[in-house]
Amino acid sequence: MGKPKKPHFSRPASEQDNLIAEEAIVWFTRLQSAALSPQEKIRFQTWKAQSPGHEQAYNEISQLWDDADFNQALKLSSLSYNPTKNRGKRTRHYPNKLQKTWVPLGLAASAALWLALFDPVTRFQADYCTPVGGNQTVQLSDGSSVTLNTDTAIAVAFNNDERRIRLLKGEAYFDVQHDASKPFVIDSGETETKVLGTRFIVQDAQAEDKVTVIKGLVKVSNMAQQQSVLLHPDEQVTNTNSGLTAVRHIANNRDSAWLKGRLSFQDETLEQVVNEMGRYLPGVVLFSDNTLKAYRINARFDITQPKLALATLEQTLPIQITHVSDWVTVIRPR
Repeated sequence: MGKPKKPHFSRPASEQDNLIAEEAIVWFTRLQSAALSPQEKIRFQTWKAQSPGHEQAYNEISQLWDDADFNQALKLSSLSYNPTKNRGKRTRHYPNKLQKTWVPLGLAASAALWLALFDPVTRFQADYCTPVGGNQTVQLSDGSSVTLNTDTAIAVAFNNDERRIRLLKGEAYFDVQHDASKPFVIDSGETETKVLGTRFIVQDAQAEDKVTVIKGLVKVSNMAQQQSVLLHPDEQVTNTNSGLTAVRHIANNRDSAWLKGRLSFQDETLEQVVNEMGRYLPGVVLFSDNTLKAYRINARFDITQPKLALATLEQTLPIQITHVSDWVTVIRPR
């Protein structure tokens, strides 16, 4: 007998496909969690019959859920996923109906995976967004420009008093045109970055926001704790639930290297490298053994070929990398 065919999970090609996929996830979890009433069963069948795309989305999720390798990856994800890590950060990234459906079931690992794959709410709020592994430079009406890194979304709101950008998720480089009468403000949740004219990077990560100044002067504020700090060129500050960190001097260009299509690491752990490289890969990268995370790495990678970067790590370290599907990658001891 031949090897069983792996379930295929297609990447949503449009906002409509993304929404259908999210709805399929919700219906699937409801069917798994409790018996539906006759009325709900009718609603489900009606939803499924709306189009071939609806039925395909539901069938793909069902097949993937039954896959042994995928379920093993979900178990492994509990080693890497901390459901309290994002406590205190805004929750606008995640659909409320998914939170209400998944969390009471105790399927934290599953929720983490699905929410990493689909983020339609953020995309609907955004004026500009990039896919995983993509980037885009946007020219704004005031002459400023914004370069969006992988999996990034922004919303633009200019008025007579200020120029405001909401960084909904991800990382962006700003080259701001000077206008003393209209401050330029980036809102990334608990962090507000205010400038008049400068070049800098703002990263909205899961547990923190990070601001790096390339040129000029910016004011970074923790809005909840009413803390502020001024950053000069080659300086960086991180905002966490505990407040603003001490200002750091950045001796190299690592934090802006992505603008040139590369990532550079010097004496960093495999966990740090994988977390950074994982931003350029769809889905999630999981460790089967936490001891692997401590390996030290010195390397430079091309961010346009993240799978090649992982393959390079596999050749130089005693690890084995398995792609369970297009969405799940597992790192094991060799």
